[in-house]
This record gives sequence, C-alpha cells and structure tokens, in this order.
Amino acid sequence: MRLHPPSSRVQAAIALIALLGAFLRAIPAFAPLPFAHNSDEARHIEAIWTMAQNHSMDSTVYSYPALFFNAEAVLTTVFSAVTGLSGSPVETSSLVAIRITNVPSVVLMRTFSLAASTATVAAAALLARRLSGRDGAAILAAALAALNPLDIRLGGTVTVDPLAGMLATTALLGATGYVIRPARWKVGATGVVFGLAVAAKYNAALLGPGLIVAVLLVKGKRAWSTIAGLCAAIIGGFAVASPQVLADLPTYWAWFRGEQTHYRSGHPGYEGGALTYYLTTSWWMVGPALAAIPVLVLMRRSSARVWLPAIVSCVGYVGFLSTYTTRFDRNLLVVSGLLAALSAAGLTALSDAAPLRRSLIAFGALALAVPAMFASQAVSKSLQDPWTAARNFIEESIPEGSSLAVESYGPWLPPNSYDIVPLAQAIDVPLDWYTESGIDFLITSDEVRGRYESGQYPEQMFRYDILFAATCLIETFDSEAMSIEIRSIASTTNCQ
Repeated sequence: MRLHPPSSRVQAAIALIALLGAFLRAIPAFAPLPFAHNSDEARHIEAIWTMAQNHSMDSTVYSYPALFFNAEAVLTTVFSAVTGLSGSPVETSSLVAIRITNVPSVVLMRTFSLAASTATVAAAALLARRLSGRDGAAILAAALAALNPLDIRLGGTVTVDPLAGMLATTALLGATGYVIRPARWKVGATGVVFGLAVAAKYNAALLGPGLIVAVLLVKGKRAWSTIAGLCAAIIGGFAVASPQVLADLPTYWAWFRGEQTHYRSGHPGYEGGALTYYLTTSWWMVGPALAAIPVLVLMRRSSARVWLPAIVSCVGYVGFLSTYTTRFDRNLLVVSGLLAALSAAGLTALSDAAPLRRSLIAFGALALAVPAMFASQAVSKSLQDPWTAARNFIEESIPEGSSLAVESYGPWLPPNSYDIVPLAQAIDVPLDWYTESGIDFLITSDEVRGRYESGQYPEQMFRYDILFAATCLIETFDSEAMSIEIRSIASTTNCQ
C-alpha cells in the first residue's frame, strides 16, 4: 500500500480547519487574562520563569518529566533577553487565585501549548488518511480534532498535556507509515519522537505497545533486533529532551511513585468508575464518531496491518488508565488526536458498504454536530467570569482592611486592600477558628465543596453544612462552571 501526498486542496482544507481550531483554543487561553484559574498553571508558570531567570535546569515540578519545562524555559529566556521583562509573572492572593503580572510572558507560554494543540489537528488528519487511504477521512479527523472541547478548554494552558498529545499522535503517524512502507530510518525517527512524547508526560509510555505491534507486523519473528533499536531510539529521545530525570533519578522516581499512590488511592471528586468515565469523556471529545471505531475493525479486516498499531495504542492507554481509582479528563489529551483519527477512519469505512454510501455525508454531519455543540459550550464557559463579579462586589461592599478567609478557586483580591487568609478548604479549620482569628468574611467555591457530593464523604459534607449554617450568605456569583459564595462570619440582616 502506497499513499500519495494529499492534494493541494486537501492540504488547504486541513490548514483552514487547523486555523479554526487555533482560534477556538485562543479564546479560553487569552480572554480571561490577566487572571488564571487553572490549578496547575501557576506552579508551572513560576517554575518556567525561574528556570529562565536563573538559567537553571531544575524545573522543581518533579511529577512530570522535563521536556515541556525545558522548551518553555528556552523560549522565555530568549523572550526575556529581547524584551528586558523581569520579575515574577504571577501574583497569588490565595490558593488558585492568580493574577498575571507579566502578561506577555504568559501569552508566550500559552501560545507554545496552543501551537502544539493545533499541530495535533494536522497530525490527526494525516494519521486518519494513512489509516483509511481517504482524503475525506483526513478532513473529518481534522474537524473532529479542531472541535474537541477538551482540547479547546486545555489546549492553550501552560501544562504538559497539549505537547504530549501532539508528539504521541506524531509517533503513531510514524508507526503507521512504517507498516505501510517499511524503512529502517522510520523506526529510529518514530522511536525518537515517541521518546519525546514520554519526556513530555510519562503516561505517553502506555502507547508503546502499539509501536511494538507495528514492528512485529513488519518483521515477524525477526523483529527483536528492530524492537531493540526502537527502544534505544526511545531512550535516546527521552534522555536528550529530559536529561534532568536521569541526572536526578531518585527525586523524580520518588515523585513518580507518589503520583502512582495518588492515582491508586483516590482523589475526592475524581475517583471511581474510571473506565466509564474515560469512555464517556472520549464520547464527549469526538461525539458519536467514537462508535465508528469498532466499524473500522469489523469492516477493514483486510487492512488490519495498518490500523492495528493505532487500535492497540488507544485501547491499551485507556484500558490501563482505567485500572486506577483516580481519573482526570486531561489525561485523554495524550490520545485526542488518535481518537479523532480512528473515529474518522471508522466513519469512512462505512463507505465500503454500498447501502450506506449515500448516508455517509449525513453520518459525517452528525458526527461533527455533537462535538461542535460541546465546543461552543466550552468556549461559552470560558467567557463566563464569576470571579470578576465577586471581586467587584467585595471591593465595593466590604471595607478595606477586613479579614477575608478565601477558599481555593476563589477570586484574586488585591493583597494590600485586605487581610487575606488562604484556605485549601473552608472545613480545614474548626468552626470557632473563624471568630477567634478575627475573620470577617468567608469566600467559598463549589469547586471544592462539590468534590464531596458523591455520597462517599458524609463527614466532610456534614462539616460544610455546619459551617454554612453558622455563617451568613451575603451574595452568590454563578456560572456554568463555577459558583462563588461570599459569607459573613457575624450574622447580619443582609443574609439571603
């Protein structure tokens, strides 16, 4: 099987769709500035900026390998040298309440992630074309990847996932190309790219069996020397991209084991039913097109050599993650391009059945309608801003100098105007602590309290109920994604 490069029209269509994806990702990435509400970002931004300013290779974020931080630090170092900008780019008034003080540098950091997420759109298109041999599959995969609401929400964040997803999709693209037209150099190139993916996020290693399957399909019983070469290339790519891990293996290994314990033991609000959760999230990412992946397996058995590595990687990745107790949707960004490519190839496979050929366009339209709806919701949620409304109310209604206890995910507040006491959770302290510490107002968020509403944590919910009964709710600021409540410790006549 030999594929010719896509026509100029197809390439132009993919490029336009990728630009659409970039635009959709840019809205959540840049519209909320100068404030940030991602719990991981502040730590990453500060780590990158510190690396750049100190010319250090210590990322200080040991739960991830170092490629993402190295790449961002290089960009930030050059940017700082050219612009002369210095000083910490973030100011935190309480936990996950962040104001960006050096907006240009953070825009650069987010643009790097956004570019990686946009590149995943093109990689997914090319992978779908190799899986199916059809230009239509390439365009459909590009559209599915561009409209992926998870990528839209997180594709422009200063986190490792967009880069890992782009590199993982590219590695599977290389493995599929090797099966279609074997060449020794493709094994090395694919291994290096895959090593880079693992150097971006450890989870990407779970896609490795698909690469081994690709070699076995080509080499058969003589595959072991080629597999050894593949592994050497993977290790080489990882070592070059993330040398800090190998240089300080005990530290990274300790953090890695800690993350394993975290995922095995559970995380309130993000635990239980991992397989159902990941399958549901996958459907949310690509819509009903997800159901077409089994169609690819059933209707394209004659070309199993081509799609088997991708299927093994996808199923193995989701399957292994589903064995953990803790689950986070961001983990699926590693396979977002792969899901789009497999779904598009599966839908295209329907055209092999004569009675369904005329319905293929309708299937394609339906497949895009659902993720398009979810994508619009993701953009809409990103534009809703209960934090600013809450901050404006506080500044207008609460006297300066008041003592405010602010729970995680509360609004950023000017630290010179109020005595701010950050709390991870409002129930972390005894009820009488608030009065004994002279706290005037308490600001809570349902993002924290909601983690205990599953019924598995009656003690925590009881403590919240007691706390809320003993305080006075003054005002609530709601959005589809977040609810922020302002409470007075002393009872007043303004209680709701």
